[in-house]
Amino acid sequence: MRVDLSRQLQFPRKITITTLRPDIVVWSTTAKTVLLIKRTVPWEEGVEAAYERKRQKYSNLAAECMEAGWRFVIYPVEVGCRGFVSTSMTRLLRDMGMADAKLRKATKELSEEAEKGSFWLWLRRKDRKWGNN
Repeated sequence: MRVDLSRQLQFPRKITITTLRPDIVVWSTTAKTVLLIKRTVPWEEGVEAAYERKRQKYSNLAAECMEAGWRFVIYPVEVGCRGFVSTSMTRLLRDMGMADAKLRKATKELSEEAEKGSFWLWLRRKDRKWGNN
């Protein structure tokens, strides 16, 4: 598994070479399966468009992986900037084996963190370090 935390993630070269930078890649060489997770924090009105945009962005990478003999699953997931957790996010958590009780807790925590992040940005909207105000 690779995660884009402190530096830009590089897609595993043993699968294929790409300049795309997903947020999380999980793969199994035994099962020849790649799971790609790309998160977005859109306005709630733009959740469906964000999902489609990310799915399309990685469709060529999916084709390259499948051509190389890998099963490829992309999970574009969205948590709205005002705390709305999309069905794509809950689908990912369910597919990863999360039970309903834990799923509800995780959804609540994701929602709260998105709201906190948006509020933090709002409070700093006039910060001179961010450029022209």
